[in-house]
Amino acid sequence: MGANLKEIAKQEEVPYSTLAGWIERGLIEPSHRTGKSGAAVILNGKNVIELKNLIRLRKGGLSLQRARHLMEDLRAAGFNPLSQGVFIVLDRRKGRVVRISEDRRTAREVMGPSKGQYALVKVVLEEPKG
Repeated sequence: MGANLKEIAKQEEVPYSTLAGWIERGLIEPSHRTGKSGAAVILNGKNVIELKNLIRLRKGGLSLQRARHLMEDLRAAGFNPLSQGVFIVLDRRKGRVVRISEDRRTAREVMGPSKGQYALVKVVLEEPKG
């Protein structure tokens, strides 16, 4: 059973065209397409997680390219062995990662009274097992 791209766009309040563009550029590899260009795209659980993480990081202030590289680097570094997530502190003004932590409290320590300069984003690297 898969998720529909249009449903995710509506749920996450992101234009469908943005998400479709990410798929066309190969940022997300869908589990199934119904055929020709413009047809329905079906996403598996892994695709949905990747897409939602990219959306969160983009909303947090990272460029799409930096967000994608960050996700690849986190996976390669072996973060999230228990599938509980990783907390990332982003500097919205500079569009860069300030801290990566497996613990929310530790991640928040760096933020201080920033009045919106920093964003705390939780990303999940794989589907929770259970």
